[in-house]
Amino acid sequence: MTLVGAIDDASFVSAPAGRWRRAGCSIVWAHSPTLTGCISWGRPTPDDTRSVLRLFEGFTRLAPRFDVILDGSSLDKIEARSLLLFADWMRKNLEPLRHRVRRHVGVNAPGVSAFMLAGVLPLIGGGWPLTRVQERRRAFRLVLPEGGDELCDELEALMDQVRGLSPLVSQVRDLLARRQGRLSVLEAARALGRSVRSLQRELRESGYSYRQEQQAVQFRRAEELLEEEDKIAVVAARLGISERTLIALVRAHSGVTPAELRRRLRSG
Repeated sequence: MTLVGAIDDASFVSAPAGRWRRAGCSIVWAHSPTLTGCISWGRPTPDDTRSVLRLFEGFTRLAPRFDVILDGSSLDKIEARSLLLFADWMRKNLEPLRHRVRRHVGVNAPGVSAFMLAGVLPLIGGGWPLTRVQERRRAFRLVLPEGGDELCDELEALMDQVRGLSPLVSQVRDLLARRQGRLSVLEAARALGRSVRSLQRELRESGYSYRQEQQAVQFRRAEELLEEEDKIAVVAARLGISERTLIALVRAHSGVTPAELRRRLRSG
């Protein structure tokens, strides 16, 4: 399914299913009447937050029971006023949401503020099931086992589009994908004709980091290998990292050990 951009806030709120709408540093989307969410990045201002909350009113047009993904994994910082606005909106709409939210998955970025945004619903007494993960793709697979990867890819592409993705980010991603993440930042800089310092600076100015991009590629490859291999040491060796690094990588992106992730992958 391809999401369609709503022409204005009113059109999204009146019929959100199958649509998306930008709100400052966020994209509010509704894959279907039973699955909606928000993906945020950077440093949202209070005005950005008000724009998001206007679009959240579209929940009244969704199914009687729906799932929610709140993705703060690309956030740098959240102002206290933005958090207060969000919490206040939640309090005002708590009663109808308590009966309609079937499941909430929060994708956390490092830091207390991002953690709070991803989990603010239950913090104020939502009373519905909450799952917190640290990797975006994992969240979409949880709520949409068939098609979660495709929806995640689509939303990431939309986010890159509205943020004006630097060509350098695409070049780094292509390079890492070809080498399955087995590429140091020095090797990447040489391949792209840049110094390490300039490469890291340009990525940082675009809101990305080499380490995050590399780990995302490594984790996706780790998932593939864990389905094939029985020994953790073999998986680590094929990724070109230590077992300890593999364990840390898998825990950071899935919240479980490599052995548990393998079990889940093999059981479907």
